[in-house]
Amino acid sequence: MIRTMKLVLAMFDDRISPRFDVAPKMSVYKIEGKKIMHNKDIYCEEWSEMDRVQRLKDLRVDILVCGAITNHLCEILLNNGISVIPWVIGDAEDFLHNFFTSRTKSKMIQAKNKQPLFKSPQHRRRYKKEG
Repeated sequence: MIRTMKLVLAMFDDRISPRFDVAPKMSVYKIEGKKIMHNKDIYCEEWSEMDRVQRLKDLRVDILVCGAITNHLCEILLNNGISVIPWVIGDAEDFLHNFFTSRTKSKMIQAKNKQPLFKSPQHRRRYKKEG
């Protein structure tokens, strides 16, 4: 079964916004398996921080990608089941192209009480040599 999730990039023009709370646009993407499809853009320049959180909750977003984000706002998102990949800078297309790399996944702050969004590789059990 292919897992579907929603990813939102906090945007400034074609780049990931340096700060989530002042990003003029949020780009919503739908992910099915390893296929990323652009869904829509939401213009949010006049919104408060809590308006942004509420809209992400309403959209049932799984992951938010942004530049800087306050600890308080990050904690609110995590408590509402939204994982966060903070401190991302640069071109949105570059990020999306590299989304499935382990480097990106290692930066994710996983939402509380939520099943992992990515499957972890099985860890091999190490055995002591006898003698």
